[in-house]
Amino acid sequence: MATAFRRIQAGRETTIGTEVNADKIMLGTLTVSPTLTLHQPMDERNSLAQYYRTVPVAHQSTMRYTSDVTYEQVLDFLSMTLCAEATAASGARTRYTFTPSTSGNAQKGYTFEYGDNTEQFTMAGVQCTSLEIGMNMGGALTLNADMFGKFPVAKAAATGISNPAVKTVITDTGKFFLDANWGAKTSTQKGNAAGEIILAGGSVRLNSGLAPSRRLSTGSTDGVFNYTHVVESKRSHSMDLDILVTSEWEADIWDAFRNQTPKVVSLQFTAETDSIESSKSHDITINMYGHFTSMGEIYSDQDGDSMVRMTLTSYDDGSGNEVEVIVDAKTSEVGTL
Repeated sequence: MATAFRRIQAGRETTIGTEVNADKIMLGTLTVSPTLTLHQPMDERNSLAQYYRTVPVAHQSTMRYTSDVTYEQVLDFLSMTLCAEATAASGARTRYTFTPSTSGNAQKGYTFEYGDNTEQFTMAGVQCTSLEIGMNMGGALTLNADMFGKFPVAKAAATGISNPAVKTVITDTGKFFLDANWGAKTSTQKGNAAGEIILAGGSVRLNSGLAPSRRLSTGSTDGVFNYTHVVESKRSHSMDLDILVTSEWEADIWDAFRNQTPKVVSLQFTAETDSIESSKSHDITINMYGHFTSMGEIYSDQDGDSMVRMTLTSYDDGSGNEVEVIVDAKTSEVGTL
């Protein structure tokens, strides 16, 4: 049927992999690629035909979700990528803090429903392998989530779900901070004075370390051979930062790069025209501790300015601090996570 009738719905699972009914509409676009692994022996049977028999032996889905970043729905993808959120309510707003541990996490799983007005498919146990947030000056933050889940099942989607109220994160509301250690994060804002470091774009990549795995368990009796476990492996996160070449860039970031001096980079995006209550607005802050591990061409041109791309790779600061994302949003608009 017409692409105009496609819709994406999701619900957080109580037990990862156990399907639930969707309870929210996700505003974005989704691609779903079912993967069917076949056993196809090439028998010696006096025939030019390569195959005579086949049997499916493994199933799963790979998925990619793309949208702008909204203060409300980015929470679902952070919980699938980093860890479960810690919440602190204050009046009409809630602060959602995602601080993944270096010793293991409990990322959340979701059931996704995808289809149109003719046919719908359900994928359970959906989790993220990576989440990328892009900064486009003069536009909105972008979100790309690479995910995996169980094999699609054709079934009717949940009905009666209303479109959500969301607020888009605008790139130009952002602030850039550069500090020496985790305890000082968001202390030193850059770009306010002549010669200071100026950020002109880039992206943040958060990785879960999650991957589907197969083990003998209770055995498959329904002919659907989905993965049985999810394993969490070593991972790192990164920021690609497009920085204007200034005297402070040379004295601070260049020296940090060549001497491998760790830094904390913080990106903060605060809604300027919409307060939740009194002076408290929607806000998202991304903090990352690490080393500048690579740089691009010096004096590359961007709209007439000399720029350089620096990559910050996350490191453990010795106290388990590596990356943190904090989101302030209106509780009633987020709904139930």
